This record gives sequence, C-alpha cells and structure tokens, in this order.
Amino acid sequence: MEVLNSLSAKEIRSIRKAVENDFERYRFYQLIECKPVPALPEGEEEMRDFCSRIEGAVSRLPAQERFLIQQRYLNVMEYDYIRDQQIYSELFDPPISAATYSKIRTRALNKLAAILGVSLKGVVNGAKEKI
Repeated sequence: MEVLNSLSAKEIRSIRKAVENDFERYRFYQLIECKPVPALPEGEEEMRDFCSRIEGAVSRLPAQERFLIQQRYLNVMEYDYIRDQQIYSELFDPPISAATYSKIRTRALNKLAAILGVSLKGVVNGAKEKI
C-alpha cells in the first residue's frame, strides 16, 4: 500500500484501470460460463480459475469495500445500468456521501491491485503484467 502512495496520480489511475479491466473480463466470463466451447476445454478451466481469483480477492476486503465492489463492478446483469450515485444513495444502508463512496472505492481498488498483483511496470508499458 505504501508503494501506491509514492506513485503519481497518472500511475495510480493506470493501475486502477487495469483492475477495472479485470472486472470487465470477469463479467464477460460470467456471462459466457454457461455455454461450453468444445474447442477450448482448457480455456474454460482458465476462465474458472480467473473468476475464482477475482472472487477470492474481493472476499478478502472489509465489508463496505466488498459490498461496493460487488455492486459496482461484479454485478453481471446490472453493470451497464447501475451508477455510482445509485450505489451510495440507494444501496448503502444507511446511505453515504459521494466523497465517502469515492474514498471507499479508492481504498478497495488499491487493495485489489495489491492482492491481484497488478504491477505498475506492465500497466505503464501498455499491457497489464502480474507480479
């Protein structure tokens, strides 16, 4: 976590974008998981492993951070329709402010970057690389 504090805002945004890209891949895998692809049996195993890694990482977060990530990024069916404002004003009980929501999301994404091993070197060079 201290490493993230020493990075520039641009570098931190790049790392967070890489984590968000992992969430997008997770949602895609969850959507196609029901339809086996006979030509790629090992691909299915890789998809399951990837989804398990994401779910395991998210499950390690504190309750508020886990709830936010699950609602905002892992909700496969509602992802395209749910907005941050809905989450902090309607889904959190009691509702929280936009600033508090932003702080919780930032902490959660930083922790997930560390847990998932997203390295800055790979992100800055244009391709995400795991440590």
